[in-house]
Amino acid sequence: MDVVDDLLARGAAHRERARAVRGYTSAAMRGDLDAAIAAARSAALRRLDRGRLQRLAALVQERRAFDAHDLRTRERAQAEIQRALGRLRRLDSLESLVARAPRELCRACGFTRAMISRVSVSRVSGSTWVPLLPPPGVDEDADAFRRALGEDLELALRHTLLEAEMVRRRIAILVPDASNDSRCHGAFVRTSGSNSYVGAPIISGQQVVGFLHADRHDQRHPVTVEDREDLRLYAEHFGLLHERASVARMVDRRMSAVLVAQQTLATQLAGLAAQDLTLSDLPLTDALLEPVPRATEGETLAAATLTARETEILGLIARGGTNRAIALELVLSENTVKTHIAKASRKLRARSRADALARYLTLQAAER
Repeated sequence: MDVVDDLLARGAAHRERARAVRGYTSAAMRGDLDAAIAAARSAALRRLDRGRLQRLAALVQERRAFDAHDLRTRERAQAEIQRALGRLRRLDSLESLVARAPRELCRACGFTRAMISRVSVSRVSGSTWVPLLPPPGVDEDADAFRRALGEDLELALRHTLLEAEMVRRRIAILVPDASNDSRCHGAFVRTSGSNSYVGAPIISGQQVVGFLHADRHDQRHPVTVEDREDLRLYAEHFGLLHERASVARMVDRRMSAVLVAQQTLATQLAGLAAQDLTLSDLPLTDALLEPVPRATEGETLAAATLTARETEILGLIARGGTNRAIALELVLSENTVKTHIAKASRKLRARSRADALARYLTLQAAER
């Protein structure tokens, strides 16, 4: 068997293996075919005979078969991804969505393994990614991760890692030779036993909240650029589903908090209505007869610099709102609320939160 016949046989076997695992043809095999076609065309131009033309035609036909296979595989993968996302869309909780995502990814794209991770980005404590694994005893690879890395699967996101690139540049990655790539997490590669894999960031609410990794372990077939693009498409749409589920969960929690507050208020009002109230005569003291103090010119100028958010928060404090309650109502963190209060206090020249509130109420009374 000569070189061309050997290449044609390897090409046909490669296509058959790719078809069996729903994978794409490799760039290396396509490159070998392209090089052989160029050489055969050059030989045919130098000496035109039937044998050379037949060999060139066979190589071109095999190359076209590669392209046709990849086109069919991509069309099928995109259709399967849409079906998988449709099934995920019907799930009723964020937890079930996250747990189901890896299995649906494998089902749609033909990967043998997929893993979803949570990402925590912090400038103070450092960024980390945490693989979200099924319970012990459910998956052999997950159990191997636990044995190798312990129950605390928190991996540091160093700036030299490819995963850090996914966070920083929000791009999907392809790792063709993980064992020789210094940008890979060594423990992750050793534990997974994966020599080539693809990864993509999960973007929810304009933030990278997680990763999806996938490979073709035990298929004897490499992951390809096309696999990376399929994973990118899946992760992009999964991020939208994740965002929708996160918002729905936040709304449910707030509704529950509102219902609890309403029930508490109804109970308190019922208790007050059941009590006998008596009014007693109170002596008029000098304090009660004193007029409401007017704001000084300096306080008025300071109040004019209050932002709309600071004014809004002071108004909520005046109605008895705590930092936590204000944060929930305005969709802010408690630290952000505290920062706004501190800035407002400085502008009002107040020595404390109570002093800031008193000065704010004085200004409100003066405006009326």
